[in-house]
Amino acid sequence: DYASERGLPFYFDTGSTSFRLSTPIGKFVPSPGEPTFSPGSLTLAAIHGGVYVLEEMPPIPQDELTGLNIFLETGELPVITQFGHEIITAHPNFRFVATGNFHGNYTTNELNDAFLQRFSQIKMGYPSTDSTIDILQARAPGLDYETAEIITKIIEEMRKEAMTFSKDLGLKGAVELAQRIMMGTDIPMRELFEDNVVNPLTTYENNIERRDGKLYSKLMGIVDANV
Repeated sequence: DYASERGLPFYFDTGSTSFRLSTPIGKFVPSPGEPTFSPGSLTLAAIHGGVYVLEEMPPIPQDELTGLNIFLETGELPVITQFGHEIITAHPNFRFVATGNFHGNYTTNELNDAFLQRFSQIKMGYPSTDSTIDILQARAPGLDYETAEIITKIIEEMRKEAMTFSKDLGLKGAVELAQRIMMGTDIPMRELFEDNVVNPLTTYENNIERRDGKLYSKLMGIVDANV
């Protein structure tokens, strides 16, 4: 939306443990005569003044990200092309955006402060109750307010319980549940919560033992108390 409203080019890559910085910067490709440098998404965004989004940055090895330090600090990206060593100066409209779950519950790859200080950091929390209801009704057109309110209430109660186990509980399952309701399913609400929200079992059931019981049992207890 940001790029579209401003008429800016948009580029993105998705990070992983196998991500290599050379991919968004560019690589040499075969061509008649000598191989030529083909710029990657990051280089193109810098040249054309686009918005570059690196999704899921936390899993990327720190050694790979360190190569971005000078670029993020100075706006100058050194590259080797068929013409030799070149310096690409980022366009004034260029923006580098990184997203991901940076909390230790979701990644064991801790990024250092020297790197993170080169960003303006924005923490995105869960949507408010009213916003959650709006999201459910928008993603499942025709869903009545009362049902959206019940789903939201249960999700918020379940989320508090999940947090005590250092587990997350987002909106994806709730949206899928609401959509299944609007598809006309005969499956009871309790089973929809079990299928769409409490699953996968590896997250909410298997080996999640505490002195006062399983997380799975606690989450389904909240469902039983509300539907």
